[in-house]
Amino acid sequence: MEGVLIALAESYFHFTADHPELWIALFEHRLPPDHVLPAWYHGKIGRLLAMVEESLAPMFGPDEQDQRVQAARVLWCAVHGICSLAGSGKLGLVTADSVAAMADALVVNHVAGLRHWMAQAAPAIRA
Repeated sequence: MEGVLIALAESYFHFTADHPELWIALFEHRLPPDHVLPAWYHGKIGRLLAMVEESLAPMFGPDEQDQRVQAARVLWCAVHGICSLAGSGKLGLVTADSVAAMADALVVNHVAGLRHWMAQAAPAIRA
């Protein structure tokens, strides 16, 4: 599972590095206050998040969809934050580690935290 998530994170990092203008247009551009993002945009973001959710699905039961969705969004937001820092040239202010090393550590630690939560907190919540 971690391997798939690391690959997704690294693919996202490569996309942001290889296509910075497109990435900025997708995530940094601000519409005027009276404009709404189109449905196709939300659909594309939804498909991106669905890949992360699918990768995390084996950790969650069928009645834990809300937790799986939240875990996927937390992970993606953290990956996005690393991308933002790297893209702005500010990642070096936080760490000397490479983007790949940050992705690996993020995914491994996030999954370990989820496993711990599932082992410790989930039984009490399910009872």
